[in-house]
Amino acid sequence: IRSAGLCGRSSKSKDLINQWLKKDRIDLRYSSDRQFNAGVLLLSLDLLRRNDFVGTVMEWVDEWGVNDQIAFNLYCNGTYGELPTAYNVFVGPSHTHTYT
Repeated sequence: IRSAGLCGRSSKSKDLINQWLKKDRIDLRYSSDRQFNAGVLLLSLDLLRRNDFVGTVMEWVDEWGVNDQIAFNLYCNGTYGELPTAYNVFVGPSHTHTYT
């Protein structure tokens, strides 16, 4: 777990967060080229508490109404640890697929 206090599985799209911000007409720019899917995360609650994660993120939620994935990515700005590929799995009604 890096200094941000969490590990996630990186998204294949390098501009997903900025696409969402633009779509939602939120005047923010995500500056990192690393972003992750918030479906499965490994969190260091101690680090998040020490870094005032809740206070920081709630400001963005209150001001812009961002969702959890955008909030986590804005908070980390690319400084998260990487989860193994095995943690990026989609289980649907007819199949299971691991995304690489």
